[in-house]
Amino acid sequence: ELIFTSIETVARIFAKTRMQVLRTIILHKPISIYELAKLVDRDFKNVHSDVRMLSEIGLIDLKETVDARKGLKPIAKFSGIELDWAA
Repeated sequence: ELIFTSIETVARIFAKTRMQVLRTIILHKPISIYELAKLVDRDFKNVHSDVRMLSEIGLIDLKETVDARKGLKPIAKFSGIELDWAA
């Protein structure tokens, strides 16, 4: 369970590009952030930044690969997201 204190934070975290990254991780299970960047057709640096944020808030894990040259493998911790708004 994640709790956010403002709608602005939710909007920033769940931006369209980040949700595309998360959806791609869930559906395609890329072996590296580099492969993920290719799958979403975005710059590696920007995808890496999105992956780090998703990891920091607990939506994905980053695992070291057997081949150190491939870097980190993003792994989704959930199969989907459900938002519940409370006033």
